[in-house]
Amino acid sequence: MSGEGKSFISLNLGNALALTGKKVVFMEMDLRKPKLSENMGLDNSNGFTNYIISKDTDYNKFIKHSPFTENCYLISSGPIPPNPSELLINDKMETLMNDLKRDFDYIIIDCAPVGLVSDALLLEKFADITFYVVRQNYTYKSQLNIVNDLRNNKKVKNLYVLVNDTKQQEAGKYGGYGSGYGGYLEEEKNNKFSWFKK
Repeated sequence: MSGEGKSFISLNLGNALALTGKKVVFMEMDLRKPKLSENMGLDNSNGFTNYIISKDTDYNKFIKHSPFTENCYLISSGPIPPNPSELLINDKMETLMNDLKRDFDYIIIDCAPVGLVSDALLLEKFADITFYVVRQNYTYKSQLNIVNDLRNNKKVKNLYVLVNDTKQQEAGKYGGYGSGYGGYLEEEKNNKFSWFKK
């Protein structure tokens, strides 16, 4: 659902990869509620939707350079369309992805929540790895059933759950530098500690 940190994680992952010298392009594919371009301080106009409906196949006319990192670029969502899912199955989508794979080391697709609309599943065929983002004390436990459905029914390949916004004092209960497992075992025994909303 909205607010779990998908755009935040996309942005930080891409910038981290770019700092290693890799060339990264972000694709703002949440065509209903785009956030990535706003987070990057870039104009959202003239983006993906413009590319798809135009006759032009040169994506360079629709790409923007990131103000944060030299090796990062963005294809913003463009104007919000009335038919987002139809645009994602357009033949030009495959052309665009092939061109980006040729010219970039990494393509990071920031898309709509998988539980609400089908857009993420339409884009999945272009992904090598899929992150299902959950947020501590925000995501509902029942939403984790979506992960099981995606995995059990093989709707996505290479699926990973990424937990966002863990609190330091609670994360420490699971061990790590300078702490043991005592806090974790005690909390589990008392059944008081939970990472997610009920």
